[in-house]
Amino acid sequence: METATLDDFMAWNDQLAAAVNAGVPLDLGLGSGTDDAALALEKINALVARRTSQGASLAAAIQTSDPAVPPAYRSLMQLSLSTGTPTAGLSLSHRLAQNVDRAWDVGRLALFYPVIVCCFAFLGIVGFCLYFVPVLEATYESLNVKTGAGLWVLESLRSTMPYWALAFPVGLVVSVLWVRRRSKPLDERRRERLLDWVPGVWRANFDERTANFAETMATLLESGVPFADALQIAAGAWNDRSLAELTVNFASPANRGSAVNDGGKLALRLPPFLCWALLHSEETTGRACALKAAADVYHRAAVRRQEQLRIILPLVVAVLIGGVATLLYGLALFVPVIEMLRGLASQYSS
Repeated sequence: METATLDDFMAWNDQLAAAVNAGVPLDLGLGSGTDDAALALEKINALVARRTSQGASLAAAIQTSDPAVPPAYRSLMQLSLSTGTPTAGLSLSHRLAQNVDRAWDVGRLALFYPVIVCCFAFLGIVGFCLYFVPVLEATYESLNVKTGAGLWVLESLRSTMPYWALAFPVGLVVSVLWVRRRSKPLDERRRERLLDWVPGVWRANFDERTANFAETMATLLESGVPFADALQIAAGAWNDRSLAELTVNFASPANRGSAVNDGGKLALRLPPFLCWALLHSEETTGRACALKAAADVYHRAAVRRQEQLRIILPLVVAVLIGGVATLLYGLALFVPVIEMLRGLASQYSS
């Protein structure tokens, strides 16, 4: 696509819109849903058309800091123009977005069993308040045992039951309906930010972004793009503002000399193998070959972490949420009974 025209560029955007419309996940920063992606692509078409009409080349028109052009999308288009392959890099964007969607689905499924346990615990507490608390109160009174903290909590729950017993199911139904009827679902980037709070998910996504950056760099270098220019183009593949800025700064003319030897601040943020492949592999296996190996290593690491999360995350969530709900349900039964037995024991011992 080195000789690509504006019509070719717009046709490529039409293909992207069709892919989004078909439900293909793409982490390009184009928003959530078909309408948002189509609107974003229309703005990009208008911006690029205006710049090319002013005499700029297609590559220069895409290379813009305008917020209408997301960094990940800009990196994808620059990669396509540099390599002459319209679909270059598209599989990388799809792979990262697919991993985010899988992690999101795992997180939702992980909450399914604990929510069921919490619902049964809720019904059990309601039954305690309706049938068990009056029996306990009568038993305490007949045995002349002083009321303890456990029975006091159950009595408080029973007195306020008309409020919380209705608020919980109504709030649950309203929340479900609100989530299902949202006009704009969360895009991959917002999902990724939410999932970053889950231990292990951030590392899996970072490994996949690392693999995307390494493979983008390797593809550009194999196509004859100079190292500094390849860094400028591949910076958007990080889909992370801080890492992209460090990569662009590292590729700037002021840092192209001695900074290549140590990597500067960028080397401190890169994983060790990628740091070696990017900065110190040219004299041995070759930078492009080493970056391809690094991309394969980090992609496999991301897949492995995803599989671990698929097994571990539901278990951890079930233990934390379902276990706590079960524990509270059990304490609501045993604490008042134990306090009553202790009161009886103290009466007979005295």
